[in-house]
Amino acid sequence: MYELLKELDRGEHTFGEASTRRSLANSPDRAFGKIRQLYPGQELQLDSTPLDALVLTPDGRTERADLALAIDVATRTIASAILRPKAASSVDATELLTKAMRPMQMHPEWEDAMSWARSILPHDMLPADVLAEHAAARPIIDIRGVFVDRGRIYVSEHFVRVLEMQGMNHRIASPRDPTNKPIVERTLKTIGEDFVRWMTGYKGRAIVHRGSHPEAEPLWPLTLIQPLLDEWVVSVYQPRSHSGLSLDVAPAMPVAPNEMYSGLTEFIPGRVRALTRDEWISLQPCDWRRINRYGINFERLIYDNDGARFHELRRSKSPNRQHDGRWEIRYDPGNMMRIWLRDEERQEWIECKWIRAKDAPTPFALDVLRHVVKLIGDKRHEIDAQVVHKLVDIHKRLGAGPPTNPTPQDKDLKPALEAAARGQTRAALRAVDAPAPEEASEPSERQPRNSADVPPVQPLSAVRTTDKW
Repeated sequence: MYELLKELDRGEHTFGEASTRRSLANSPDRAFGKIRQLYPGQELQLDSTPLDALVLTPDGRTERADLALAIDVATRTIASAILRPKAASSVDATELLTKAMRPMQMHPEWEDAMSWARSILPHDMLPADVLAEHAAARPIIDIRGVFVDRGRIYVSEHFVRVLEMQGMNHRIASPRDPTNKPIVERTLKTIGEDFVRWMTGYKGRAIVHRGSHPEAEPLWPLTLIQPLLDEWVVSVYQPRSHSGLSLDVAPAMPVAPNEMYSGLTEFIPGRVRALTRDEWISLQPCDWRRINRYGINFERLIYDNDGARFHELRRSKSPNRQHDGRWEIRYDPGNMMRIWLRDEERQEWIECKWIRAKDAPTPFALDVLRHVVKLIGDKRHEIDAQVVHKLVDIHKRLGAGPPTNPTPQDKDLKPALEAAARGQTRAALRAVDAPAPEEASEPSERQPRNSADVPPVQPLSAVRTTDKW
């Protein structure tokens, strides 16, 4: 009978997963060809998928994050990877392109996020100088074309206009056929196996790939996972040899994405067009605001600049008459610590910082700000001090694990499991930051962690759903 079933199957995955079966059924019944990309940036494949792990969002909820990825097909370079607490939007798709065309050190929030992550995990993250070397070795991709599926964010008017403004070719895959863009699909699987798999709260892609009660494990905050993912990309993935990469002069020798980029640029030299500061700002979302005596009121926060030029523009009207004297501003939805005002006369951008930016524990996104404003419920215009208080409270809650009072989404968790998860998270944070009692003679005499005291890491093995990790 099994031999007969094999004959009937003929590689159609008839008795396998339904998603694979549908994908194979959509493929055409003819011989396949392959388009080869000859130089970096000729084609970038973009895709997004829910993360196979539970995380703590900045507003204190426990849910799965969304991973958006852009990979260069010619060199297999992960051009950019971002995590969002909700499904990625068209602004996030644009951010994938802007991050690919700029060095990591030039992103406004990258240094702050890495410094904050290093303060929490001082012994587990790379030193600043070593991380800077890896980040400098990451290729800057001059994007000529993108290949996307038919997701709403990749065919939106905003995303298409950005591609047209930058002169990028826009290709769309066939409907319900993920095998049209296999490179990004395989890279998402690699991230799931090599990075997400070792996170606490790992859910797996199906119930047979997870342990019992992953929601009760101590969870990492999303604001910490993004720096860890960036570090993994530049220090682990990019220098590692890839079995699918090889140069024509040495087809049997696998090379790393960084080496592939160097080899292709030597054979086919081309220009490297990195985004400038003004180009990056011009691709951010736009809004229109007045310049008041105290600064700019945006999303009920006050932004100001101490420069002489900004002082001249206070209480003045914009030359643009279409918006009733309001001035054009740009903002980064992932970092609301600063906004940019466009000076119409001098054709330049003026950076305006939030007046309470020094008091905020970490940079915060626009969706976090709106959630905090909703929690405050104050109808007054200036709520900067209350926002700082709420951000500090949220920052403490992220370090304490799942919330004590479960939300409607978390009511199915048992109180005992929640208490155990909070206790394990606090113990993990204390073990990371505090030295042993016999070694802590003075606060200034911190001894480096002894590798012999750290238990060896046991790789995950196949477990049954009734087994505990």
